[in-house]
Amino acid sequence: MSDRLDWSDLPIRMWLFRVARHLLIDGRRKDRAVPVGIAAEGFPDQAPVADQTAQVLDRQVLVDSLRSLDPIHREAVVHVHLLGRAGPDAAQHLGIPGGTLKSRTHYGVQALRRNLADRGVVAHGIAS
Repeated sequence: MSDRLDWSDLPIRMWLFRVARHLLIDGRRKDRAVPVGIAAEGFPDQAPVADQTAQVLDRQVLVDSLRSLDPIHREAVVHVHLLGRAGPDAAQHLGIPGGTLKSRTHYGVQALRRNLADRGVVAHGIAS
């Protein structure tokens, strides 16, 4: 094809300058382009989020086991062990004598341990 063109009559020099100029502009634009989206490197201070699946499952097993208790035992266990109330405060809140609270808590924890053991869970940190 180049042998058929008459280069002397065409303004090829101006066209080449224009192509070179556009290539230069495109190259500079590409170098300063801002990436789209947010990369993790943009947040170096952020700690990775821990997987909370096990914690959610543990809570679900505990809630299911608590639901299996008699209501009077569940009340005592929740007030003493989950809400962290002292014995006299929990007894007063529930309107029962201190000895009754101790008894209900003891039997509630025993039943909770049995229920968790039946599920294959070893209960740690629950005093009887």
